[in-house]
Amino acid sequence: MQAPYQIFKRLSDNRFVWVENIEELQEARGRLAHLAASSEAHYVLFDPRAKSVVAHQM
Repeated sequence: MQAPYQIFKRLSDNRFVWVENIEELQEARGRLAHLAASSEAHYVLFDPRAKSVVAHQM
């Protein structure tokens, strides 16, 4: 079973690489914000059940 939320980092060639899975939406949003604050990379929060991006941070 997939975790409810997955964080991906966008690479310079516009491909994405998986970073981690997180169970809770609020926790996932916090982690996404933390990653974006500590890096100049672009991150997305993906919900595989809905097959959609829930949030993104630059």
